[in-house]
Amino acid sequence: MSRRLAPLIACLAFVPGCSAVETGDATVRWGVGLTGSCSAASLERVRVELTTTDGIVVGRQDEYCETAVTHFYDIPVGSYRARLTGFDETGAEAYTGTVEDIYVDPVVETGPNVGRLAPRPGEIGFAWYFQSGRLCSAYDVGTVRLRLFADDTEVVRMDASCERGEMLVDELRAASYDVRLDAIDRYGDVSHSYTLAGLKLRPGHHVDLEAALAPCAGQCL
Repeated sequence: MSRRLAPLIACLAFVPGCSAVETGDATVRWGVGLTGSCSAASLERVRVELTTTDGIVVGRQDEYCETAVTHFYDIPVGSYRARLTGFDETGAEAYTGTVEDIYVDPVVETGPNVGRLAPRPGEIGFAWYFQSGRLCSAYDVGTVRLRLFADDTEVVRMDASCERGEMLVDELRAASYDVRLDAIDRYGDVSHSYTLAGLKLRPGHHVDLEAALAPCAGQCL
């Protein structure tokens, strides 16, 4: 029983003159995407939070993802929504979903109340250094440019101060990325670079990458 419901139950049972509140039950079901499965998405469990339209949590249940259903009992009559969170085998919040317009009726259950879990974005943290161990100023490098490619298409291009030494790219869809970092000197030329193919980002995960910038042999392509 949710702790938020305890005062209500106490009121109904023990306080003379406390006005009765009608209650009902709600069932929430879920699927993964349109035709996906928990196993294919590596989801182990799903947390369902039943909230009022103002965001107050009135119930919380954790179920195995494959169960695909959970039940809430003795909920005050009214309108609610459900927040769904799918956890993978590492415990990461990998998928999310929402069920809107859940109405709790005192006589019969309404529905169906079905939510679709979708992958959460992930993020990649990049840190760079020169293979020689020398500082940016030693190479007259002021900027490091990051480019990310998915399926041979550039999806991210970001510049940062070389001395900063790191940057974070968030709100990335789960995918396999090819990475290119270029050290750009004050003349606008690329003097050092780093390339990595096939960096995998899973839904809802954070990945850290350390890039050793190597001198270009001639022109950096």
